[in-house]
Parts: sequence; structure tokens; C-alpha cells
Amino acid sequence: MQSKCTLTAAVLLLLTVTISAQASITYSYEILSAQAEAGGFLLPGETLTFVEQVIDDSLDVVNHPYHDVWLSSNTLTGTGGSYLDLGLAPGSNELQHIDAMLYDLQAELTDTNYSKIFAQGDSHFQFWVQPRDKNYEYVVRVTKEHDDGLVPVYLPDGSRSFDSFAVLEGVGYCPQGEEGMWYFAGTLTAGNDYHWYGSVRAAAESDGAVSGPLNARLLLEFTLLPEPDDYVWIGPDGGAFANAANWSPSGGPPGENGRAIFNSPSGADQTVSFDNDHWTARLLVTAPAGQNTGDQLVFDLNGWSYAILREWNDVYRASLTIGNTANATANLAIIDGYVDAKDVEIGLDGAGQLTIGEGGEFTVFEHGVSVGTQDSGALNVVDGGWVHHGHGFVGQFPGSYGAIVVDGTKPSDPSVRSYWQAGGWLGLGDQGQGSLYVTNGADAETGKCDMACNSGSEGMADISGNGSQWELQSYWEVSLIVGKAGWAYVTTWDGGSVVNRGEMHLAETPGSTGSIVLDGPGRDSSGATIPALECDQRLTVGYGGVGDFELWADAWAVVHGPVIVGTDPNAEEDSYSQVIIEGAESLLEVLGYDGAGSYIGMEMGRQGTGNLLSITNGGQVATDYSTTIGGGGGDADLLVDGLDSLLLSRFQFEVGRDGVGEATVSNGAMIHVDGSNADPNWGDNFKGLTHIGIRSTGTLTVTGVDGETPSILESAAQISLGSESGGNGTLNIENGGYVVSWKHASPSESAGIVGRGAGGTGLVTIKGGSRWDMPDGGLTVGWMGNGRIEMTGGNLTSTYGVIGRTPGSQGQVQLSSPTGESSPYWDIDGPLAIGGDLVGTVGGTGRLSIGFECGVWTSGSTTIYAPGTLTLAGGRIETSSLSLAGTIEGNGELTGPVTNSTGLIHPAALEASDPRSLTLWNSYVQASGGTLHVDVADDSVSEINLWDGDDTATLGGTLKVSILNGYVPPLGHTYSIVYAAGGVSEEFDTYDLPTVMGEPVFEVSYEANRVRLVVLRGYHAPVDYDSDGDVDQDDLDTFEACATGPGIPLLDVDCEKADLDNDNDIDQTDFGAFQRCYSGEGMPVNADCAD
Repeated sequence: MQSKCTLTAAVLLLLTVTISAQASITYSYEILSAQAEAGGFLLPGETLTFVEQVIDDSLDVVNHPYHDVWLSSNTLTGTGGSYLDLGLAPGSNELQHIDAMLYDLQAELTDTNYSKIFAQGDSHFQFWVQPRDKNYEYVVRVTKEHDDGLVPVYLPDGSRSFDSFAVLEGVGYCPQGEEGMWYFAGTLTAGNDYHWYGSVRAAAESDGAVSGPLNARLLLEFTLLPEPDDYVWIGPDGGAFANAANWSPSGGPPGENGRAIFNSPSGADQTVSFDNDHWTARLLVTAPAGQNTGDQLVFDLNGWSYAILREWNDVYRASLTIGNTANATANLAIIDGYVDAKDVEIGLDGAGQLTIGEGGEFTVFEHGVSVGTQDSGALNVVDGGWVHHGHGFVGQFPGSYGAIVVDGTKPSDPSVRSYWQAGGWLGLGDQGQGSLYVTNGADAETGKCDMACNSGSEGMADISGNGSQWELQSYWEVSLIVGKAGWAYVTTWDGGSVVNRGEMHLAETPGSTGSIVLDGPGRDSSGATIPALECDQRLTVGYGGVGDFELWADAWAVVHGPVIVGTDPNAEEDSYSQVIIEGAESLLEVLGYDGAGSYIGMEMGRQGTGNLLSITNGGQVATDYSTTIGGGGGDADLLVDGLDSLLLSRFQFEVGRDGVGEATVSNGAMIHVDGSNADPNWGDNFKGLTHIGIRSTGTLTVTGVDGETPSILESAAQISLGSESGGNGTLNIENGGYVVSWKHASPSESAGIVGRGAGGTGLVTIKGGSRWDMPDGGLTVGWMGNGRIEMTGGNLTSTYGVIGRTPGSQGQVQLSSPTGESSPYWDIDGPLAIGGDLVGTVGGTGRLSIGFECGVWTSGSTTIYAPGTLTLAGGRIETSSLSLAGTIEGNGELTGPVTNSTGLIHPAALEASDPRSLTLWNSYVQASGGTLHVDVADDSVSEINLWDGDDTATLGGTLKVSILNGYVPPLGHTYSIVYAAGGVSEEFDTYDLPTVMGEPVFEVSYEANRVRLVVLRGYHAPVDYDSDGDVDQDDLDTFEACATGPGIPLLDVDCEKADLDNDNDIDQTDFGAFQRCYSGEGMPVNADCAD
């Protein structure tokens, strides 16, 4: 017999060798390539080289800031060579395994323009296997070695930068594995010739965050084992596993090449006792057709261990199979000892149940567990039992149902919790239905879990009881998907809790549904309150489907990453994702942000429509970074309703960023944007801001009270509406709602901007006893965009006011008091500017309208620039002084000295019943550039009155007089247009008076305290020939009698009155002027109608 090393040397030297074993097998091995080959994604201008037997460990790792520097070139080096290891089974000449190794692939990754690079090296192989007189099981696996620190490479923060994997391709006559699979198994039938070929592939992948060397060493292992012999248990209750008489055929128990077969009992439990360690190739627990009882086969190991050695293949399936007969139930319980298996199927073709009880420990050390493979299956871990396995399926194939139950503690020692760990991937409802129950203080741990993995599948997890917890431990990926393609939900209640170390997705793909409901807080085993859910990274609700995340009855959830709701662009109003926070002290804390350079903490509506955040009846949400309603193009609604309901955003609050957002605060609830975020990467000028309508449409409504408590929006910095082009923001404050905002950390010290950005639009409505206070900051309406404030029964305070700040902007503030509403006011503790800014710069169009019994009070000066207008409709404005270059119109009161330098004052009746007077308290000065415009109509006239005994009027500039509505002032009548109790000084410089036939109608009379208009002559339309105040058919008859035609001189001197253009004929031109005056019988007409 040749030694192992001799065989290895022979193959490596001869390249091809055939060895005839003593009886059972013929094989050969050929090395097709002794070098590594490179492949993958080629990069522009890259260097791609593999050099045999070259290893350079001197390359320094260079760490780049995450997402800041991309890689720009790629260099790969690798050492080829395949290593062959032939193994012989001890004491026999039968081949046991062939090992082929590709080793020391090295990749140096430096600066590339790609966000990811991929490099690989292959070692090709082929060999032939021919079993002679018996069937063999085969196992092929590819593993990577972790010695010498070769793989993986980690960033300084502990995150993974590189990984490696292997594939097996083209596996001859045997089923070909999927790319990326590391493990293949099956059975070779005697008498057939099998040709195997493929490659071991070492690969490296990077996200571009780091550069430096990567070494990977991979091992391909091929193992052949003879098909096992079957041994059937025939022993009694309490029979010893080691007793040969308890087995058929006699000679048992089965050993490492035997399969143990047990029939589940009926009528009572049956115990199998152990008095030593044992191992078998496989274990099958079955039941006869039609037997569906809960009676168990109990393995009482008495402290010993039992190992099941073989792996899954296409004939025998798993090393441990429970339930393989249709319409039958097989039950196995394990207590007081240790069982190891390589893989497990529970509920294969019949129902199966595995229970690990007190003192029992069960480990699946190679592959995984399938609970409910094709039928119904259950894995129960109770009374302090302990289970560990790798990957797992719960409800694996269509029509199956699987359940894992982890319950309670050890009766004799309650500090020992029932424990189940799935260290790899878990499919909870893979293609069937899968459930997980963790109850009564038990502990469950998984690596990564996908729930409802395929369309039509269902997944459920229920965690209840003090100390009961499900922890998902995969830090590097999405560790929990609730509803990957089907329907899934997670519930916690009565103290149960979930801890998720990676990301979490609810509803991963279109058509899926994922829901998490937290009913009450979590509690540890002592009863102390803990979060019912703790997620270390991002939580996405509705990643591609319909997601639902709910907190009820004092539930508490903490998310250390961001919360993103609604990423499905096809979501509609009737199929939306939502977050519900309901009940006093229910609390969702969102502590993280959405990646480097982002300040988004909670985003509602990244895509799609109908996304909802509801905070009601005392529920609370607190985010360390910004809360956004209507984020990256999706629509979303926010409802904060009820006393003590709170949304607290410690960075910013946004409604309508790039999607449509609508938020409502009602019935004593509160939104508080406190700006307390301490992240040094963001300055104070970013914090505490509220934006409504940034680049889309946003609406925020603050409405209602609860008893004495109003609904509140408080912003630690400026509230901005219509922040950028395309932004359309609306803030409604109504029914006793209250808004308070504080100044922004900027030179303008603004606390509110309505219509901030060029192309942006903002609207604020304040009504129903509501108010908006800006205690230490100013208000700008129309900064660069269009802004409007409508106050109907509400109040406003600020430290300054600006309306129409910059050229091209439009700003309007309107105060009115509808019937039944209190009279609104705007209290400005500082200056007011209309149509410009506070430092003398002319701006855009600005208008301040003050309605009946409404008021504006400023402790500073008021400036009305040329584009600005103050309209009084029975209202009042008080100011320390007023400088006018724009317009004051209407009727009402103005307190403070007024200087009309280049502006216009026009006392007017805005409604038919209004008076035409302005009352000024203090003094009025009209400079040479100013104008006073008065109207005469219906025996009333526009008038400026300064009633106080010290109030004076100093006149200059222009007096303009208009006669309205066809009114004919009586000859000799006088009208007072200016009254000043303290006296009138100076006179107007110029006059713009109505005339009749070129002669003024009025004379201006100056007295010590008054200026009057005196009617000198009748004032009627030039074509009102009968002087009855209208232009009707009678006047038309007179005109027609005088008509001559173009160029034909007048013959009758009485017809000169019809020559309206004074060209000595009466033609079409004159008739056009007549038409402009025609009113009809009894309808008054202005005297200047023909002009």
C-alpha cells in the first residue's frame, strides 16, 4: 500500500495518474491548470496580472473616507498552483477524499472610478469516479481558510471591506450546483462511470472604501462514503440504545455506517435510554400512515452524547429526518444530553416534531434545519433546552407549515432559559408557512432572517413574556426582512422584545406585505422596562411592498439608524406603508441618519403615494435627525392627534421636500423641532429649522385644543415656506392652534419666512383664535418668492416685519375679522418694511391690508417703498414713524408721524358703505414728491383728519382730485379734504383737478386748520347735452343731428359741443368718444368719460 505523500507526489509529477484500488473504486485526477486565472469586471486603464509563485505582503492598506474617495485603478496579483491531497480510509484501500487547493490569491485595490471592483482566480480540475459493487454517497464542499489573517480584511470601524467565495461548475453527470454554492451532495450508483470537472474560484469584492492587499486560500474537498445499512428499533419503553436485541437486524446498534430508524409511538410516550456515547450515519423517525398522535419518542441521554454523521443527499435526505410518511405524525424529544447532526428535516412527507427539553442540547454543525419541509413540522425548545444550527427553513416548500417554539426556562433552575440559535440564514416561511414563537422568558437568536421569502408564502414571529427575546445578530446586511415576497408579520406583547443588529426591511418587493406590531413595552427577566424593538441600523417600512409598523399601549422602540417609509414607486392610496404610534407613552426613538452627508433621520414617502405616520392618544416619536413628510418624490401624511401626542425632531422638520407632504397637529398634540442635535458635523444654522414645501407641495395644519391645551408647533429656528423653486408650502393655524418659532442662526435673525426661494410659494392662514409667535425673530413674507398671510381671527407677533423683501418677490399680509371671529392683530416689536428690506433697499411687490377693527402695531419705524402698499379697510396701524414712497389707501387710523416723500396717500371707500377718511394721529408731512389723491362722490369726499390738538399737516407736492360714479357736485358746495387740529401749513405745489371744457371744476381753499375744495362750475359728461347726469338716447339724437362727416365744416355754432376732438367737423372719431360715454337712461356717467 502506498503512502499518502507518495500518491500526492506521483500525481503532481505525472499530471495524470490512474490507481486501481483493491476492490471498490477506480479513479483518476488531472491538473488542467497549475496557474491562477483572472476574470471579473474589467476597469478602464487597469493593470490585470497574475504572476505564479509571487506573494507581496508589503502593500500598505490605505483607508479612504467612506463615500468620499472612489478607486481609479486596479492591480491584481496572484500565485497559482494546485495542491492535491489523496486520502485513504484507515485500514482499507478505498479512496476517501481528494483535496484540491488554490491558495494565496492576492488583490491590491487602489483608486478606481467604480464604486465596486471584483477580482477572481480559478484552479481547474477534472477526475473520474466509478463505484464497482456498491452505491456511494458523495459530498463536495469548498471552504476558505482563515489562518494567517488572510481573510477577511476589515476597516478600522470594524465593518467588512472584502470577502471571498467559491463556485463549483459543470459537475459531470451529477446535478450542477448554483453559482455561489459551497456544498454539493448526492449518491453515486454502482456500475456507472462519473466524470467530474469544474474549478475552485477565489474571488474578492470591495465597495471601494479601502485599498490594500487581500489574500484568500480556498479548499475543495471531495468525499466518498459507502451507502449506510438500515437498523430498525424494536425495543420496549425504556430500552437501551446499546442493546443489540432492540434492533432489527440483530447486531445493532447501528454505527457510523448505519441508519437508525424509529417508529413514533402511539398511546404513550416511549423512552430510549443511553448509557454511553453513540453515533450513527443517519437517524429517521417515522410513523405508520394514519397515526397522528402527540405521543413522543424520548431520547433520555443521561448526560451522554449522540452524533449523526452523514450529510444530506438526494436519496437519504438529511442526516436526521423526522416525519416522512404521508398522513402520519412522528415525534422525537431529546432530554439530558447532547445530540449532534449535520442537517435536519422535520416534516418531510409527513408531519414531524422535534422537542429539546430539560438538559437537552442539540447542535447542527454542518448545514441547517428544515422545519416543515414539505408537510407540517415543529421544533420545540422547552424547559431550558438548547439548540444551535446554521441556516434554516421554516415552511420550506409550497403547502408546508413549520413552527419553531422556544418556551420558558429550566424548571429546576429558572435562570437557565430555553435557547435556540440559528447562526446562519433563516427562511421563516420560505415557500410555505413559517412561524416562530418565543415565550415565557426564552431566548432566540438568528443571524439573518427572511420572512415570507416567496410569493404566496407566509411568515410569522410572536414574542411574548418578560425576558422573552429574539435577537438577529447579522451586523453586515439586512438581518431581518418581514415580507420578502409574501405576507409576514412580527408581534411582541406582554414584555417580549426583538433586537435587530443589522438593517430591517418590511415588505421587500412589490406585492409583499410586512408588518410589525409592538403591543406594550419589552421587559427583561426582572420585569424592568426595555425596548420592545431595538434596531441597530436602518428600518425601512415598505421597501418595495406594503409595510406596516405599529406601537400600541406604552410600546417602546429604538432605531439606531434612520427610518425610511415607502420606497415603492408604484404604491397607491389603497396600498400604502404606515407607521402607527398609539397610546399614552408609546415611544419610537430614531437615533441615526441616512448615511454620510445626510441629515435625514425619518423619511415618510421616499417613493409612492399614501404613506402615513400616525401619532395619537399620547403616542410619541423622537428623532435625533430630520423628520421628513413627503421625501424623495413620494407622498406622505402625518397625523399627530390628542393630548400629550408628540413628534420631537432634534434636527429639522420638513413637509414636502421632493414629494407631496401633508401634516396635521390636532386636539392638543405637539410637533417640537428643538434643534438639540449635538452632531459636530452640522453647524447650528442647520438645526431647529422647519421647512414646508421645499421643492414640492407641503401643508401643515395646527388645529384645535384639548381643554386648556392648544395644539402646538414649536420650532427652535425659522419656519420657512416655499423654500426653493417649485416649493409650495401652506401653514394653517386654526381653531385655537398655536405656533411658536425662534430666530435662525443667521444675520437676518428671521423666525419665519413665507415664500423664501425664487420660484417658491408660501401661504399662512391664522384664524379661530389661533396665533403664531416669533418672540426673538422677524417675519418676512415674500423673500425671493411669493408669500401670503391671511389672518381671520388669529394673531401674529414678531420682532420685525418685511413684506416683499427682494426684487421679483411678492408678499401680502391681510388681516380681516369675519362675523363671529375675534379681531386679529400683528404685534411687531421692531420695524416694518413693505416693498423692500430694513436697510433701505427697494424690493418686490408688498401689500399689507388691515381690515375692520384689525390692528398692526410696530415699536419701530415703518417704511413703505415704491412697490409697497398699505391698505386700510377700517383697520388701524401704530408705528413710531412712517416713511412713504409707495401707497397708502383706504380708510382707517394710522398712529405715528407720516412723511410722504414720493408716495401716494389715497383715502378711499373700498366697499360702498365705507367712509372715505383716514385718521392720522401725530403729524403729516407731504414733500414735493408726494401726492394726496382724494375722491368726490355722493356728497362725500376723501379726507385726511388729524384730530389731536397738537397734530399738524405740512403740505407740498401734488393734490389729485377725482369725481366718481357720474356724481355732479353742486355749484358752490365745499368739501373738507384735510383737517389738522394743530394747524395746516404750506400749500400743495401742483394740482391735478377735474375740468369741464378745459376749466377746473374746483378751487382749493386753505384755512388755518383745514383745506377745502369749492365747486366752481357744473361737472357733467361733455355729451350729456341735456345735463340730466346720464348719456342716453336723447343725447344720441342731439349728436346725430350735428354730425357732418370727415372734413365737412360745422354750419351750426350750437353743434360745437359735438366736436369732441376740436377739428371743426363731427365725424367717426367724435362718435367713438360719444360711445365711451354712453351709459343709458338713468345711469350716471363720469365727466371724464370721453378722455
